[in-house]
Amino acid sequence: MIDSVVSRVSEFELKRERILGLMDKQNWDWVVISSISGFSWATGGGRSYINTFDIKGVASLLYSRDRTVLLTSNVEMPRLKDEEVDGLPLEFAVLPWHEAYFEPDEGISGIIKGTVAADISIPGTIDGNRELMKLRLDLLGVEQERLADLCRETSESIQEVARKFQPLQTEFEVASAMAEELNGKAILSPVLLVASDERLFRHRHPLPTNKEIERYAMLVASTTRYGLYCSVTRLVHFGALPVELAEKSEVCANIDASYLSSTVPGSRLQDVLAVGKKAYSDWGYPDEWKLHHQGGLAGYASREIFAGSPEDWKINAGQCFAWNPSIAGVKSEDTILTKESEPEVLTVSTEWPMIDTYLEVKRPGILVR
Repeated sequence: MIDSVVSRVSEFELKRERILGLMDKQNWDWVVISSISGFSWATGGGRSYINTFDIKGVASLLYSRDRTVLLTSNVEMPRLKDEEVDGLPLEFAVLPWHEAYFEPDEGISGIIKGTVAADISIPGTIDGNRELMKLRLDLLGVEQERLADLCRETSESIQEVARKFQPLQTEFEVASAMAEELNGKAILSPVLLVASDERLFRHRHPLPTNKEIERYAMLVASTTRYGLYCSVTRLVHFGALPVELAEKSEVCANIDASYLSSTVPGSRLQDVLAVGKKAYSDWGYPDEWKLHHQGGLAGYASREIFAGSPEDWKINAGQCFAWNPSIAGVKSEDTILTKESEPEVLTVSTEWPMIDTYLEVKRPGILVR
């Protein structure tokens, strides 16, 4: 359950303080948050989307040093006010839908003046997306609790499907079962990947198909609730596990352990990527990291910042990461939260085969059925 109105108000005010601090630093008069992810972050999980594939939501938050205004259309205002931002200290501005749909920027310009930064491209504004995104990387305690619940329930859902589906079911059928499990927990699943048998060895981002699963399958989910994201991958094999596949799985687990053990406060994102690259080489697969992104900082997106970004980032406690090293045919992926010492794996593996790595970090193996 989302937090009470009282704690959401406190959360809203804390985040407003972060925004005002950025405004002072950058000498901005106004900040406009129109992205779905930014709106969720600022409001403690409010939903400004209708189409879940959109980046821009149906409402904007306008911040000045003495006002916070929610601007939306007459179509959306009743739901937003009653169900998404109830009790938050906001002013409300409503546009007729025929203006909001076709001239939304004019609605914003009618309220704000001066130097304006926005997280979505709006004519006449400064691109503030990167700086505003940084504000949401350090998760508050209440956000960490929401994330932990999301990750636990996502992992349970994917593993439940992994234990139940049968050979000759199609990849689409397995993906549908994953979606059903997640939707029953009020979890959206923007990414559901399923690959089986030879497809698993060919494609790193395998959308599900009507192919029937024979012996081996990979289940991948990127899920979201209250704006926060979780990523997880699990592998299933029917019958005796081939030696080569078992060895690859162990290698991938050890590479993942290198990533996880290096994701500690004070390190840099590029430093962790360098550790991962070295691990690939040390374990005999020096070029595999080039064939798929390795993950990175997460939070209010499946990846807020990919490792390998031209900009380097210092890691703090209370940040969300999802690493996903892969070798053709295997992959290891969980969502973690950085702590003062070693990170905590949030996508808990309950009754799942685990691999003991050289760093004494356990990583999920292949479930043999």
